[in-house]
Amino acid sequence: LTDIFAIAMRMYKIPNTDASAHIAEEIITYIRENYNKKISLNDICKRFSYSRAHLSKIFLEETGDTIISYFNKLKIKNQK
Repeated sequence: LTDIFAIAMRMYKIPNTDASAHIAEEIITYIRENYNKKISLNDICKRFSYSRAHLSKIFLEETGDTIISYFNKLKIKNQK
């Protein structure tokens, strides 16, 4: 029960700027290392143990871009 409560609190807690920036950096690193593989937003969310909505919000607030848009831009950039 304690674990469920901790997960619920993390999902609904407003992240602080340092933690959000760190998560966004980790996502960027993960995408850069795996852009050439078939990965989905769900795969990324599972990797970082966040819901789609929460992870997407953090990434957008920190980078000004959506995860999918960033992923697609990286794929196009590296096809050249």
